[in-house]
Amino acid sequence: MSLHLDEVLLTYPDGDRRVTALDRVSLHVAPGEFVAVTGPSGSGKSSLLAVAGKLIAPEAGSVRVTGTVGFVFQQANLLPALTALDQLLLVGHIGGRQDRARAQRLLAEVGLTEQVNRRPHQLSGGQRQRVGVARALMGEPSVLLVDEPTSALDHERGRAVVELLRRVTDTHQVATLVVTHDLAHLDLVDRTVTMLDGRLSAAGSAALPRH
Repeated sequence: MSLHLDEVLLTYPDGDRRVTALDRVSLHVAPGEFVAVTGPSGSGKSSLLAVAGKLIAPEAGSVRVTGTVGFVFQQANLLPALTALDQLLLVGHIGGRQDRARAQRLLAEVGLTEQVNRRPHQLSGGQRQRVGVARALMGEPSVLLVDEPTSALDHERGRAVVELLRRVTDTHQVATLVVTHDLAHLDLVDRTVTMLDGRLSAAGSAALPRH
């Protein structure tokens, strides 16, 4: 099991009271499984990703991750002065593995063979997201956490990014958890669960057909 959350409780202070962000949430994502989390704003989706990535420690419950975690953010957050290749090499350098060949392979895998030397302002929104996916894979994660990857993209480019995440999940056998408001591409995931008022609903969690 790559990602295992069990009875996770997380609250935040709000004046003289505390607001429950995650209310005894349990979620398991296996290697090679692609799970989408939907739900309204403020329902706890971002808190779920933060806890799953161990950016925030819960007050109760357990979070277990087999291996390392890669993040794909809503905005790609690329460094303006760096080329697509250098964005990945920077991660490799921080992680102690500056591997140019691996970075080039990952950029080719996400369809950016011809764009490796372009800077962010020379890339489309969809291409920047692809760099973000490749960058997240640079550390060879076992878990991939993705925050609203299609929010700034039109339907066609958004679907292309979700299709890419599907392929990455299958090829690298990562446990992928994606938070999304976009319901148009859920046929590409294995399971969909819903957050509401800090609770994760089992309703709708059955596997959806993939085309």
